[in-house]
Amino acid sequence: MKQKSIALLLCGILVASLVGCSNPPSEQSDSENTSSGNSGKLSVLVASTTNTEALQNVYKGFEEETGIKTDVQVVPGATDQFMQIVQSKLATKDYPDVMIYFGSPTYIAQIQPDKHARALDNTEWIGQVMDGIYDLGGSYEGNVYGLPISGVDFAGMFYNEDIFNELGVKVPTTYDELYDACQKIKDSGKDIIPIYEMGKQGGPLQAFSMTYLASYFKSDEGQKAMKQLNDGSLKLEDSKILESYQAKMKLQDAGFMNDKTDMMTGTWDTMFEALANGKAAMSFAYSNMLPSLYQSFPDANINMTALDGVASGTCTQFAYLMNSGNTEAQDAFMNYLLEKDVLEKYYSETKLLSPYKEITNELVKPIESMAGFYKKGNYTLNYSDGLYLSSGTIIPLLQEMHVKTKTPEEVCRTATEEYTKFIKESGKNEE
Repeated sequence: MKQKSIALLLCGILVASLVGCSNPPSEQSDSENTSSGNSGKLSVLVASTTNTEALQNVYKGFEEETGIKTDVQVVPGATDQFMQIVQSKLATKDYPDVMIYFGSPTYIAQIQPDKHARALDNTEWIGQVMDGIYDLGGSYEGNVYGLPISGVDFAGMFYNEDIFNELGVKVPTTYDELYDACQKIKDSGKDIIPIYEMGKQGGPLQAFSMTYLASYFKSDEGQKAMKQLNDGSLKLEDSKILESYQAKMKLQDAGFMNDKTDMMTGTWDTMFEALANGKAAMSFAYSNMLPSLYQSFPDANINMTALDGVASGTCTQFAYLMNSGNTEAQDAFMNYLLEKDVLEKYYSETKLLSPYKEITNELVKPIESMAGFYKKGNYTLNYSDGLYLSSGTIIPLLQEMHVKTKTPEEVCRTATEEYTKFIKESGKNEE
């Protein structure tokens, strides 16, 4: 219960600020809402970054097959803007029929699906989902609430196969092998950056740590540490997370990464261009961007792997049926979405690993490689998706670490201080 309380705190202040500056909603029971059932229309809430062309094609096909019109509210901007809209709708019980939303434990706790969404445990729908997906997201307090609407996304090491073949360097599968490979690439005299980092992009700065720690967080010891990190009994500076930051900075200090100026202007596009053109050998990043990046460099000979035999992954987006009362239209949408030809078309367009059984689609080579780890059970949830400490806190600190204004120890201490302060000021640290 303590972990659940801490997770809910992450959205408490935001909800208060949104509701506090508006007229209070009328008193309602938990089962009431301000939406009314309307089986002739289906309302959908989705972030602009998630509302892909493939998903828009699903809405269109649903309308054509069922005659039910979709009213899609697309929220522009960054994640925090989407979260503000979500929390406002939950606070006023102005529910959409379907909400396309994150699946990770940190995010799903913030919407309290046991109060605001329909549980799907007793439906036939979840029987179509691949084993292990609900370890990555979409479930809460032992119940299933979401159906996956994205592919399985992996953190791992991208690498240019041509460079490794040309230089006769073994593709690393451990940190020590990674260090040795970087040294050989640097010593080759080919002016190739061993590891390309994307400091401006921000989020991918966490990918190395996720990859480095995947096997640890899959273990019982790692799972215990995750619980301790979330309840505050283990500090980041006393955890393996500090070790991962130190290991990364050891690579940077050895001259194995792009220089600080280039790093802090690095984006997905500049990384993939450097990798595809042979200017960089490796990069730690996320697989979900690969299909779109291949559109610019379709002939790039890029692959992807994990370290220590364990992939770090997540299923980022799920479709949740909110307590709008419009169950007939909701059921019709889910039934349509899970038709085999609909799923096959959707995942063939996204080119991401399908989380559904009996749905196979063409994958780009790096994702196919990472799927091998998943299918053998050699995977774990990205630790940042299970950590209640916000990535919004960590990412700016990692940027400071890479430009040498903070040490790895200072990054961890600062993050711990902010998390501890938040819990204390909220008055919940004794729960």
